[in-house]
Amino acid sequence: MAWIREETVDAANVIKLTRDPSTVREADVDELRTLGLTDEQVLSVVLITCTFNFMTRLADGLAVEFPAQRQRSIEAWLTSEKS
Repeated sequence: MAWIREETVDAANVIKLTRDPSTVREADVDELRTLGLTDEQVLSVVLITCTFNFMTRLADGLAVEFPAQRQRSIEAWLTSEKS
């Protein structure tokens, strides 16, 4: 599998999948394809995003505490707005 360059992926799609997954539509997948991602790479983006979200929710559910700097980084990523 070809690796996906971070700057290739539209952050808006990842943020949408994280914040409001039930609103993701085929048009969102098509948008990733127009950025040059293959179906396999689109699947990778979705799986990585879902795994990250799952692990975060698991940690939250078990009251796992992250070091302060790590928590700030996570919160900054989740609240960032990309155009």
